[in-house]
Amino acid sequence: MKQFIAEVFPDKNGRMELSGKDFHYLAEVRREPEGTVIQVRLPDGTLSPFRIEKTGRNPKTVILIQEKGKPAENSRIEEGKEENFPHILLFQWILKSHAMDLVIRQAVETGVSDIIPVIGEHCVPSVKPETKNSRWERIVREARQQSGSPVCSRILPVVSTSGISKILGEENSGEILKLMLSEIPGESGTVHGCLGRFSRKTGGLKTVVLAVGPEGGMSHSETDNLIALGFEKIHFNTNVLRAETAALYGLAAVQNSIMELSKWQLKE
Repeated sequence: MKQFIAEVFPDKNGRMELSGKDFHYLAEVRREPEGTVIQVRLPDGTLSPFRIEKTGRNPKTVILIQEKGKPAENSRIEEGKEENFPHILLFQWILKSHAMDLVIRQAVETGVSDIIPVIGEHCVPSVKPETKNSRWERIVREARQQSGSPVCSRILPVVSTSGISKILGEENSGEILKLMLSEIPGESGTVHGCLGRFSRKTGGLKTVVLAVGPEGGMSHSETDNLIALGFEKIHFNTNVLRAETAALYGLAAVQNSIMELSKWQLKE
């Protein structure tokens, strides 16, 4: 279900007047006619239906009116809150521009909570450390609107590999399972194996962290540093995957294993 991500609340009469990029999205990208009811995600995360009352061309504005008393199609604030679904964090070593854009878009579509770009030894960085990229923030918003994701996905500032430990130290959402993709099958585990051991040991899963390297892979020192932070290597017995494909494949595998955790654990 598509949604519109509102940056402001409606006024006391339930009216919202939009222009600029918001006008462009509704009137020129989605081409929604007057009278259409759309789902709007408000700044507090709630979802509410709004009717397009008027689309003006001079000036270019769209006026929305809140449909009070009508339930939203999906009112969840966070993905899987009812099912206690864990937050997913992605540490993605920076890829070449188009590939990095693709990873961010797909990660948001799948409901990743935080995406942290990492500058590593084998990266060809497209942004400087400790800065935010406005293009990536725009991609996050577009992906949420297109996919209807209720998760308030964030693109965090770029960090060096030494900054990973600080971010993990600030993560206070409970037990954290840390996984890293590896190209080496012999010394790596599986998603199911890591999830199973972790859930039996802790009895709960609040956060899953996935680290994915760049084109050419992580350096030996980066891998060693992640292991020292508690990351476990996982390997997929597939063809050789591009870095951007590996990221999506890894996220899908982790999410599917978590969603079906109770089912496959019963068969162990």
